[in-house]
Amino acid sequence: RDAAILDLKAFLTKAKMFDDLKIVERADQVWRKSHADRLTEPSTPEAAVEQMRGISDMRCENGGGSEETMAQTDDLNRKKTEVIRKLRTFGKRSIPPLVKASKDSDVLMRRNACLMLVWLSGGIQDDSKSPAIDISDTLPDLIQRTRDGDGIVRGWAADAIGQIGPKAASAIPDLIRLLDDQNADARNYSATALGALGKAAIPALTKATKDSSAQVRKYAGYALKQIQK
Repeated sequence: RDAAILDLKAFLTKAKMFDDLKIVERADQVWRKSHADRLTEPSTPEAAVEQMRGISDMRCENGGGSEETMAQTDDLNRKKTEVIRKLRTFGKRSIPPLVKASKDSDVLMRRNACLMLVWLSGGIQDDSKSPAIDISDTLPDLIQRTRDGDGIVRGWAADAIGQIGPKAASAIPDLIRLLDDQNADARNYSATALGALGKAAIPALTKATKDSSAQVRKYAGYALKQIQK
């Protein structure tokens, strides 16, 4: 492979095909970095969770801007994908370190931990076709996170509760409380989650259909329809 890359670079340089040369060089850099990561990938779920530290959002971003910016975005997306792949591979073993991370002093870790619980439980669709993981054992911890000081954490915790389904009925009072949250995302996700939990939430959801936020009204209406099916 290395010999072929060198020959191709030499040919493109001689032919003054510099744009194509840049593409080849960039692809080679991405391959080498990906290969190096696989040699040192985490061997425990705890190590995989720790690799989320410093990442603002585990969802992949769209590229844009300069070539350097696009390359950095590609590298970050690749790292996120590898972490998610590894957490899926560990399966249920990933849950305890994610719960621990949901209580971390670093708000970004708490956000990503709750987001990954949503992801692993099937709440975010991707191309992996991996089976959803039962996260019902995390319910007490998720209920605690609905009182987190960060609105995004509260929102993702509510979303994760919704993925548990009717077995999370004990969380209805906490989700109803979030319908009046100052953070719109927390209100939206709690409304959606309530739609998955049962008829006890209908009065609060009916009230939320008159909320000042169009998004909250939308999700509350959606949740009511889900309950009334």
